[in-house]
Amino acid sequence: MQDWYFIDDKQAFGKRVKGGTIDFVFDPPSPASDANDQKWQNGNLVWGSPLKKRIKSAFTQSKDFKFEVFCDWLTTDDCHVSLDSSEKDQWGSPVARVKVGAHPHDLKVGSYIVEKGKQVMKNLGARSVRGSAFSSPTSNLVAGGLRFGHDPKTSALDADCRVHGTDNCFVTDGGFMPNGGSVTPTFTIYANSFRVSDIILKQV
Repeated sequence: MQDWYFIDDKQAFGKRVKGGTIDFVFDPPSPASDANDQKWQNGNLVWGSPLKKRIKSAFTQSKDFKFEVFCDWLTTDDCHVSLDSSEKDQWGSPVARVKVGAHPHDLKVGSYIVEKGKQVMKNLGARSVRGSAFSSPTSNLVAGGLRFGHDPKTSALDADCRVHGTDNCFVTDGGFMPNGGSVTPTFTIYANSFRVSDIILKQV
């Protein structure tokens, strides 16, 4: 849902700002884990017929439905990759130090869209709705760190995602992206990987 991909709320932001995407999803099925979660109630172990009733209820009478919000991650000086001054790897080279810092605007936009998502859920008939925004990165949606561009002074990769100054070193994960683009970046990473693969094949 991209009703708030651009936000025209002057009262909240003072001007038109870039918003984000709301992605509504069901959790992937995990029957063994879901059944196992039913064995405790108020700190006490449940077993026998009461446990069977709890498992049946969990699988037939309710369903969790959730949403995720994707916003831009503004680039800041507090977000970068450097080399550690003391820690070395097994070959004696400095290891990477990853510093992740969020811009306050990211959290403000995220919180705004979370409230919109909660209202949508209520309008759909959800009886129990909760949500929160946080600035810490998710481990499965990492982007940035090796952004691409034309100038080696301001980018690590060229336009073909080749490391500047090399012939055969390419990067095809999310590192080339300056930010997530207010959507889940997975399919952009896929598409770019296929594009770079074609470039590699042409020079083999």
